[in-house]
Amino acid sequence: FVSRVLSWPVDSPSTFELMCQDLALDAVDPETKERVAAMVEERFSFSAYLALNVERGVRDSIEVHKLTWLAMLCLFGIFAVLCRFAHVNMMTSGTPVCIVLVVGILGMMQWFAWHKQRRISSFDPQPLGPPEGRRPSSYSCSHVVHQQYATELIALRLFQVVLFLLCYV
Repeated sequence: FVSRVLSWPVDSPSTFELMCQDLALDAVDPETKERVAAMVEERFSFSAYLALNVERGVRDSIEVHKLTWLAMLCLFGIFAVLCRFAHVNMMTSGTPVCIVLVVGILGMMQWFAWHKQRRISSFDPQPLGPPEGRRPSSYSCSHVVHQQYATELIALRLFQVVLFLLCYV
């Protein structure tokens, strides 16, 4: 973790500057990297960080969010329009489509979980940085979305919608 933070001046200068501002350090000072390393080693509790993320994930999986409700309202609105104007009987033609959709999404989530578990179990604690022969910008661009946004929440919201569909259809 510390090596990744210390690579921020090259990989993510704006993030490093923000961190230096928060820590009241000069980002251009040559000794800043050593000071940051000492501060992270001294102040950062990795177990507290993991506990906070697990708590956030569990709380987020229990709460039904506005986006989930919005997705459910849109789906049931589509179902209502199909029943009213297209004369689609949800019991004979809508339910099998929803079941196939739900099974497909659950299968996709199972594959996603299996893939992530395989990546975690094969993790090799090498220094984090761009692999040999790759530019730092091309390496970090593929990881920027996952670092800036909680993309795991997309799968969680999708799972909530799937559970609602299973319950109501």
